[in-house]
Amino acid sequence: MIRPSMKKNLTNYAYEELRSRVLSNQLLVGHYYLEQKLADQIKVSRTPLREACIRLVEEGLVDIIPRKGIYIRPISIKELQEIYEVIAGLELQSLSLLTAQHCQGEVWYQMARHVKGLNKLYPPITSKHGWNTILGFTTPYSDCRAIKPY
Repeated sequence: MIRPSMKKNLTNYAYEELRSRVLSNQLLVGHYYLEQKLADQIKVSRTPLREACIRLVEEGLVDIIPRKGIYIRPISIKELQEIYEVIAGLELQSLSLLTAQHCQGEVWYQMARHVKGLNKLYPPITSKHGWNTILGFTTPYSDCRAIKPY
């Protein structure tokens, strides 16, 4: 008899394995996969696989389609935009943690190219402020504020 802790471990293993395969494109977007085949591939029974898939449905990575299998969902444009907004916010936060010694030489030019790229990716933001201006508001180091995309 399988103890509940073993079942939970198998479910977690199945979840981590499937999630990893979806995110690394080992399971292709837009394709259907049969539960039994996936269970065989990762060497678990269908029950922990199904429970893992339910968690992946909640994350929006897959859909469970009766009599068809597990469908690997594509990322929508809206979801992709949200991801990039989060990334841009994290990058902005990391830029705000720069010290004056980091704003020189090759690092300076790489950062300037990156700021130029951010300005191209996010025109609604850049039309009013520009990432280089926002960087100037967030960093206390005046030499970092002078970054201009070229």
